[in-house]
Amino acid sequence: MTPERFLESKIDVKGHNHELIPFGVGRRMCVGLPLGHRMMHFAFGSLLNEFDWELPHNVSPKSINMEESMGITARKKQPLKVIPKRA
Repeated sequence: MTPERFLESKIDVKGHNHELIPFGVGRRMCVGLPLGHRMMHFAFGSLLNEFDWELPHNVSPKSINMEESMGITARKKQPLKVIPKRA
């Protein structure tokens, strides 16, 4: 899920935009970025494919708090917890 601040933005993580540079920029960019990008999608897709995901019993999709806590990284104020069930 993309944070709302990036929905209408042209910023990407590939090192061309100086507003977001988690892997460096230009010639000094992380050499593992292409592998990491592919492996992250592979691992996430494998988890999605292998499990059915459910919210805890007391949580509905409308009640999930999407507020962020800013620091060195942006993270959710309340972590999202889901329950994997064997597919």
